[in-house]
Amino acid sequence: MNTSKLHTLFPKSKAIIPYWDEVCNYAELITQKRIAMFLAQIGHESQGFTRLVENLNYSANGLAKTWPTRYAVNPNAIRKYPNKTALQIAWQPEKIANMTYANRYGNGDYESGDGWKYRGRGYMMTTFKDNYEALDFEFQMDGAIVTNPDMLLEPYWAIMSAAAFWKRNRLNRYADTSDVIGARKAVNGGLIGLADVNEKYSKILLA
Repeated sequence: MNTSKLHTLFPKSKAIIPYWDEVCNYAELITQKRIAMFLAQIGHESQGFTRLVENLNYSANGLAKTWPTRYAVNPNAIRKYPNKTALQIAWQPEKIANMTYANRYGNGDYESGDGWKYRGRGYMMTTFKDNYEALDFEFQMDGAIVTNPDMLLEPYWAIMSAAAFWKRNRLNRYADTSDVIGARKAVNGGLIGLADVNEKYSKILLA
Protein backbone atom coordinates (compact mmCIF):
# COMPACT_ATOMS: atom_id res chain seq x y z
CA MET A 1 0.00 0.00 0.00
CA ASN A 2 1.40 3.38 -0.94
CA THR A 3 1.25 6.36 1.39
CA SER A 4 -1.37 8.19 -0.65
CA LYS A 5 -3.82 5.32 -0.10
CA LEU A 6 -2.90 5.24 3.57
CA HIS A 7 -3.70 8.93 3.90
CA THR A 8 -6.99 8.48 2.02
CA LEU A 9 -8.07 5.68 4.36
CA PHE A 10 -6.89 7.47 7.49
CA PRO A 11 -6.77 11.25 6.95
CA LYS A 12 -5.16 11.77 10.36
CA SER A 13 -2.26 9.41 9.60
CA LYS A 14 -0.02 12.11 8.10
CA ALA A 15 2.44 11.99 11.00
CA ILE A 16 3.35 8.35 10.37
CA ILE A 17 3.77 8.52 6.60
CA PRO A 18 7.54 9.25 6.77
CA TYR A 19 7.98 6.00 8.73
CA TRP A 20 5.56 3.74 6.85
CA ASP A 21 8.20 1.84 4.84
CA GLU A 22 10.21 1.21 8.00
CA VAL A 23 7.09 -0.05 9.78
CA CYS A 24 6.27 -2.46 6.96
CA ASN A 25 9.82 -3.80 6.85
CA TYR A 26 10.09 -4.18 10.62
CA ALA A 27 6.73 -5.91 11.11
CA GLU A 28 7.00 -7.87 7.84
CA LEU A 29 3.82 -6.37 6.42
CA ILE A 30 4.53 -7.79 2.98
CA THR A 31 1.03 -8.72 1.81
CA GLN A 32 -2.25 -6.86 1.48
CA LYS A 33 -3.79 -9.12 4.14
CA ARG A 34 -1.07 -8.27 6.66
CA ILE A 35 -1.27 -4.56 5.95
CA ALA A 36 -5.07 -4.60 6.20
CA MET A 37 -5.08 -6.46 9.51
CA PHE A 38 -2.41 -4.22 11.01
CA LEU A 39 -4.14 -1.01 9.93
CA ALA A 40 -7.59 -2.20 10.97
CA GLN A 41 -6.41 -3.07 14.47
CA ILE A 42 -4.20 -0.03 14.96
CA GLY A 43 -6.77 2.25 13.35
CA HIS A 44 -9.32 1.17 15.91
CA GLU A 45 -6.97 1.34 18.91
CA SER A 46 -5.85 4.86 18.01
CA GLN A 47 -9.28 6.08 16.90
CA GLY A 48 -8.04 6.72 13.39
CA PHE A 49 -4.57 7.92 14.46
CA THR A 50 -6.03 10.64 16.68
CA ARG A 51 -5.30 9.12 20.11
CA LEU A 52 -1.84 8.62 21.55
CA VAL A 53 -2.54 8.07 25.25
CA GLU A 54 -5.03 5.97 27.17
CA ASN A 55 -8.11 7.75 28.46
CA LEU A 56 -8.61 6.63 32.06
CA ASN A 57 -11.17 9.24 33.06
CA TYR A 58 -13.87 6.72 34.02
CA SER A 59 -17.09 7.22 35.92
CA ALA A 60 -17.94 4.76 38.68
CA ASN A 61 -20.35 2.99 36.34
CA GLY A 62 -17.70 2.90 33.65
CA LEU A 63 -15.23 1.29 36.04
CA ALA A 64 -17.76 -1.36 37.02
CA LYS A 65 -18.52 -2.16 33.40
CA THR A 66 -14.90 -2.16 32.18
CA TRP A 67 -13.28 -4.00 35.10
CA PRO A 68 -16.18 -5.78 36.84
CA THR A 69 -13.99 -8.14 38.88
CA ARG A 70 -12.34 -5.11 40.47
CA TYR A 71 -15.03 -2.49 40.57
CA ALA A 72 -18.48 -4.10 40.42
CA VAL A 73 -20.50 -5.15 43.46
CA ASN A 74 -21.38 -8.38 41.66
CA PRO A 75 -19.09 -9.05 38.67
CA ASN A 76 -21.44 -11.76 37.38
CA ALA A 77 -24.59 -9.65 37.36
CA ILE A 78 -26.03 -8.59 34.02
CA ARG A 79 -26.11 -4.98 35.17
CA LYS A 80 -22.87 -3.98 36.84
CA TYR A 81 -23.18 -1.68 39.84
CA PRO A 82 -20.04 0.11 41.10
CA ASN A 83 -18.57 -0.95 44.41
CA LYS A 84 -17.16 1.32 47.11
CA THR A 85 -13.71 1.50 45.51
CA ALA A 86 -15.16 2.56 42.16
CA LEU A 87 -17.13 5.32 43.81
CA GLN A 88 -14.01 6.55 45.62
CA ILE A 89 -11.71 6.78 42.58
CA ALA A 90 -14.18 7.71 39.81
CA TRP A 91 -13.10 10.60 37.52
CA GLN A 92 -9.53 10.48 38.91
CA PRO A 93 -7.41 9.03 36.07
CA GLU A 94 -4.13 8.82 37.97
CA LYS A 95 -5.69 6.95 40.89
CA ILE A 96 -7.57 4.67 38.51
CA ALA A 97 -4.37 3.78 36.63
CA ASN A 98 -2.34 3.20 39.78
CA MET A 99 -4.99 0.96 41.31
CA THR A 100 -6.04 -0.95 38.20
CA TYR A 101 -2.54 -1.65 36.90
CA ALA A 102 -0.74 -2.21 40.23
CA ASN A 103 1.37 -5.34 40.69
CA ARG A 104 0.89 -6.51 37.13
CA TYR A 105 3.41 -7.17 34.32
CA GLY A 106 6.35 -5.52 36.04
CA ASN A 107 4.45 -2.65 37.66
CA GLY A 108 4.96 -1.95 41.34
CA ASP A 109 2.21 -1.41 43.88
CA TYR A 110 -0.26 1.46 44.03
CA GLU A 111 2.18 3.73 45.82
CA SER A 112 4.87 3.24 43.18
CA GLY A 113 2.85 5.19 40.63
CA ASP A 114 3.80 2.69 37.92
CA GLY A 115 0.20 2.27 36.82
CA TRP A 116 0.05 5.91 35.74
CA LYS A 117 3.65 6.09 34.54
CA TYR A 118 3.22 3.06 32.30
CA ARG A 119 -0.35 3.61 31.15
CA GLY A 120 -1.24 3.02 27.52
CA ARG A 121 0.64 5.11 24.96
CA GLY A 122 1.34 4.97 21.26
CA TYR A 123 -0.97 3.78 18.52
CA MET A 124 -1.23 0.28 20.01
CA MET A 125 -1.52 1.53 23.60
CA THR A 126 1.65 0.00 25.05
CA THR A 127 0.83 -0.62 28.72
CA PHE A 128 2.75 -1.94 31.77
CA LYS A 129 6.42 -1.62 32.63
CA ASP A 130 7.32 -5.04 31.18
CA ASN A 131 6.13 -3.95 27.74
CA TYR A 132 7.99 -0.64 27.90
CA GLU A 133 11.13 -2.55 28.89
CA ALA A 134 10.64 -4.99 26.00
CA LEU A 135 10.31 -2.10 23.57
CA ASP A 136 13.40 -0.43 25.02
CA PHE A 137 15.35 -3.68 24.61
CA GLU A 138 14.17 -4.33 21.06
CA PHE A 139 15.38 -0.92 19.87
CA GLN A 140 18.50 -0.89 22.10
CA MET A 141 17.51 2.37 23.75
CA ASP A 142 19.55 1.73 26.93
CA GLY A 143 16.68 2.53 29.29
CA ALA A 144 15.56 5.74 27.58
CA ILE A 145 12.01 4.56 26.90
CA VAL A 146 11.53 3.10 30.39
CA THR A 147 12.80 6.32 31.95
CA ASN A 148 10.73 8.53 29.65
CA PRO A 149 7.64 6.58 28.49
CA ASP A 150 6.23 9.79 26.98
CA MET A 151 8.56 9.08 24.07
CA LEU A 152 5.69 6.98 22.73
CA LEU A 153 3.71 10.18 22.18
CA GLU A 154 6.14 11.10 19.39
CA PRO A 155 4.95 9.94 15.93
CA TYR A 156 7.97 7.73 15.26
CA TRP A 157 7.76 5.83 18.55
CA ALA A 158 3.96 5.79 18.48
CA ILE A 159 3.95 3.81 15.25
CA MET A 160 7.13 1.79 15.82
CA SER A 161 5.88 0.65 19.23
CA ALA A 162 2.80 -0.69 17.42
CA ALA A 163 5.00 -2.45 14.86
CA ALA A 164 7.10 -3.95 17.66
CA PHE A 165 3.98 -5.22 19.46
CA TRP A 166 2.79 -6.76 16.20
CA LYS A 167 6.10 -8.51 15.55
CA ARG A 168 6.69 -9.60 19.16
CA ASN A 169 3.27 -11.27 19.34
CA ARG A 170 3.50 -12.79 15.86
CA LEU A 171 0.21 -11.27 14.76
CA ASN A 172 0.88 -11.88 11.08
CA ARG A 173 -0.21 -15.48 11.73
CA TYR A 174 -3.76 -14.15 12.17
CA ALA A 175 -3.46 -11.85 9.18
CA ASP A 176 -2.35 -14.68 6.91
CA THR A 177 -5.54 -16.63 7.67
CA SER A 178 -7.84 -13.57 7.77
CA ASP A 179 -8.56 -14.33 11.44
CA VAL A 180 -9.87 -10.96 12.60
CA ILE A 181 -11.23 -12.44 15.84
CA GLY A 182 -7.90 -14.04 16.77
CA ALA A 183 -6.04 -10.81 16.09
CA ARG A 184 -8.58 -8.81 18.05
CA LYS A 185 -8.19 -11.05 21.08
CA ALA A 186 -4.42 -10.77 20.86
CA VAL A 187 -4.55 -6.98 20.69
CA ASN A 188 -7.44 -6.26 23.04
CA GLY A 189 -7.62 -9.30 25.29
CA GLY A 190 -11.25 -9.62 24.22
CA LEU A 191 -13.54 -8.65 21.38
CA ILE A 192 -14.22 -5.01 22.21
CA GLY A 193 -14.28 -3.03 18.98
CA LEU A 194 -14.64 -6.10 16.75
CA ALA A 195 -17.36 -4.61 14.55
CA ASP A 196 -15.29 -1.50 13.82
CA VAL A 197 -12.18 -3.58 13.12
CA ASN A 198 -14.11 -5.82 10.74
CA GLU A 199 -15.43 -2.78 8.88
CA LYS A 200 -11.98 -1.23 8.60
CA TYR A 201 -10.42 -4.53 7.55
CA SER A 202 -12.87 -5.05 4.69
CA LYS A 203 -12.47 -1.46 3.53
CA ILE A 204 -8.68 -1.62 3.50
CA LEU A 205 -8.64 -4.90 1.58
CA LEU A 206 -10.65 -3.28 -1.15
CA ALA A 207 -8.49 -0.14 -1.31
